[in-house]
Amino acid sequence: MRKDIIRHELTLEWIVGTFMFIVLLALAYFTIIIGSDNLFRRTYPLKVYFEDVAGLREGDNVTVHGMAIGKVNNLTLDNDWVRVECSLDRILEIREDYRMEVLETSVLGGRQLRIDLGSPDAPRLPGDVRLIGEPPIDLMAEAGKMISEIRYALTEGGVLDQLTEGTARLNRVAGRLDRGEGTVGALLTDDTVYRDLTGITANLNDFSARVNDMIAAIERGEGTLGMLLKNDGIGRELDDILGNINGIAARLRAGEGSLGRLLSDDAIADDLESVLSDVSAVTKSLRAGRGSLGKLLADDAALYDDLAQTMAALRKVAQSVEAGEGSLGKLMTDDALYRQVTALINEVRATVDDFRESSPLTTFSSILFGAF
Repeated sequence: MRKDIIRHELTLEWIVGTFMFIVLLALAYFTIIIGSDNLFRRTYPLKVYFEDVAGLREGDNVTVHGMAIGKVNNLTLDNDWVRVECSLDRILEIREDYRMEVLETSVLGGRQLRIDLGSPDAPRLPGDVRLIGEPPIDLMAEAGKMISEIRYALTEGGVLDQLTEGTARLNRVAGRLDRGEGTVGALLTDDTVYRDLTGITANLNDFSARVNDMIAAIERGEGTLGMLLKNDGIGRELDDILGNINGIAARLRAGEGSLGRLLSDDAIADDLESVLSDVSAVTKSLRAGRGSLGKLLADDAALYDDLAQTMAALRKVAQSVEAGEGSLGKLMTDDALYRQVTALINEVRATVDDFRESSPLTTFSSILFGAF
């Protein structure tokens, strides 16, 4: 009975021991292998010097292109610098235009060392070069500084007063608009403009409808324009007219007919040039005052004065005749001579009639001349 009890206790101890061994193996796996602290993995050291690490700690990730490639092992104060010692999973090819900086991993906190290897075209740095990191950016400090600058601008810079004044002006403008003052206020409150716009829109719609009806009528061949567009005979006549015009143009280019000769014969062109030259010479002669016509057109006032004197003399003679002066004036104005001449003509006519009745016609001449 006692042997069974001892065997049972040994079995329980074996079970408990085996369970504890499995737990220890699991802890070793999760802490060493999954926790990236694998003692059998090869790492590559990297040292970077910063003026300020902004809370970077041991164990923080080192990232390249957003991917973690190592961790921060140690931070040491080296005079005015902070030496950050890292262990990386691979060797990095760092270029001359590299950039290393401490960044926040999230809004809630945490830091990481971000490495920008530089452009591929830049020369590669040798392995013994001292790497210098960029000064960190403290977002909270920057935000506080920005808030302070905004507060100063609002209070000391007069921005708040300007905003208050601008708000008051906007309120006054809004009040005027609400009362219908000004052009914009009238537009917002008076419906006359709306009615005018409605009428204009209606007129435009009516005009558009008329245009559409006109286009439809033209497409149906109605009206003069529609008949021109639909009638093939008119189209053929237009083609014939265009053909005739082209034929006339071809004949002109070929020098046929009088107009064609004028356009193509150089002799006629020379004659025209000669005529134009003669006309130009005559014009110059007239402008120079040569000849009678040139003297008339010239600026010399002698001939003009002679003509003026002649016209004045003729005007004086006409006034004298009109006044009845002289023989011609009396003939024009005194009717006594007219009555005497009329009486003489009547007596001669009576005498001729008497002699025509009593004497032959052959003696008429002697009688007539005998009376004088």
